[in-house]
Amino acid sequence: MSATLLCVYLTAKQKIYAWPVGIIGVIAFFFLFLDQKFYFQTILQVIFLIQSVYGWISWKKQRENNDFSPKSLQNVKFATHYAIIIVISTLGGAIGGTYIGSNLPLLDSITTGFSILATYYLAKHYIEAWIIWMGVNILLFCMTLYQGLYIVAGMEVILFVISLNAYKSWKRNLRTDSV
Repeated sequence: MSATLLCVYLTAKQKIYAWPVGIIGVIAFFFLFLDQKFYFQTILQVIFLIQSVYGWISWKKQRENNDFSPKSLQNVKFATHYAIIIVISTLGGAIGGTYIGSNLPLLDSITTGFSILATYYLAKHYIEAWIIWMGVNILLFCMTLYQGLYIVAGMEVILFVISLNAYKSWKRNLRTDSV
């Protein structure tokens, strides 16, 4: 869990080593979520592993191209991505509850879908990633608290605060053109 906290902190500070540090946290959470039958969160850790490698490469290229400033998406693009994730996550929740036996399948699926989107946005340096992460942190806080994972729930509170501060920091450094 400390690797995940350090990863998010380093990401907020736009440090490229956030990505390899995050891989350590991904491995730990894979086993934790598997044990708790949060199957979508378990699968998410595998996706995070792939996204961490992608993010690492993407940030390296952005630095090399002097394109390392936070950017903002156009509202239409953000709303479209958001709607797609809601539809897919709702279907995933229905499948997870009916066929897989996932605990809290709808929340598990929604947090998974939005976590994938938020991590992709981080790799692209989109400030909207932090808005999504704050929502995911709130939902994961509720899920882990319900499951009695109090340390993880506490970590979600810390991650929320880091995400809020990162949003404010990235907003100050925001490029003026939208993507």
